Amino acid sequence: HLGRLHQLKGIFDIPAIWQRVVAARPEAKLLVLGDGPHRRELERRIGEAGLQDSVSVRGAVTDREKNELLPKCAIGLSLSREEGWGLAITEFMGFGMPVVAMQLPIFDHVFPGQLDRIALGDVAGAASRIVHWLDHPE
Repeated sequence: HLGRLHQLKGIFDIPAIWQRVVAARPEAKLLVLGDGPHRRELERRIGEAGLQDSVSVRGAVTDREKNELLPKCAIGLSLSREEGWGLAITEFMGFGMPVVAMQLPIFDHVFPGQLDRIALGDVAGAASRIVHWLDHPE
């Protein structure tokens, strides 16, 4: 996950999604890059869910660090409730990653047929698609 840590970016779905992912793939790790007003609350919820060993909230990183970290990732995750474009998605795709994203109308125009889209707020669907991509990296 890459971006501003704000509730409108869907970050509070992360614990529920990741609990489902690690139930299916216990070795799975989630990297959260970015900072924002809801970082502490996200970290608290991750801790309450017992996910501190499988979710790393790195905070803000330099472009250089981001460009070193993203190629090590398998999947991009966009949980936003609103977008005007989807810059993080563009960055994920630039590194050749599949992107699991919430269905937003703008994506029909900006990324037609390029995202693995799920219904807005569908945490079970997001987890299922993440596990699918982990099981089928090709």
